Amino acid sequence: MFHDIFFVMPIIFFGMYFLPTIIAAIGKRHNLPAIAAVNVFLGWTVLGWIVAFVWALVQPAPTPVIYVQQPPRTDDPRNSR
Repeated sequence: MFHDIFFVMPIIFFGMYFLPTIIAAIGKRHNLPAIAAVNVFLGWTVLGWIVAFVWALVQPAPTPVIYVQQPPRTDDPRNSR
């Protein structure tokens, strides 16, 4: 029983430590490498972990799509009446 804790605790610790990276991977964030880098290198500071966690949770802003309607071509036989 006592020896089981030495197996379970590191798994729980690493799962919690890499939680921002796991969330970013599951959410398919385009900035996953940056989130993982902040998590790995600054996660040991509580502030670095919180920054990576919030960054992983924030939804990216939608990319605006602009539609440009082209005028009909004059040489197209479908446009002649």
